[in-house]
Amino acid sequence: MERGNLLGAFIYHAQTAYATQRRLCEQLREEAKCERAKVSIVCKDLVHYITDHQSNDALVIGFQSPKENPFRDKQQCSLI
Repeated sequence: MERGNLLGAFIYHAQTAYATQRRLCEQLREEAKCERAKVSIVCKDLVHYITDHQSNDALVIGFQSPKENPFRDKQQCSLI
């Protein structure tokens, strides 16, 4: 490999690595701004939400008619 090509490859790699590290640093700064919550509290809130809304959940209570079920097997098209 020629010296110029090697130098160009090194510069390109350095620029790419710098850009990657810069994006990572920006992402970490954004994540540091997020409000943290204890897992125990979040889990209790999640259980409470699920309990309150399970009466409206079709996957828990089922569907009133088979046509309402988007997961049902589709009927085959028959050709005469």
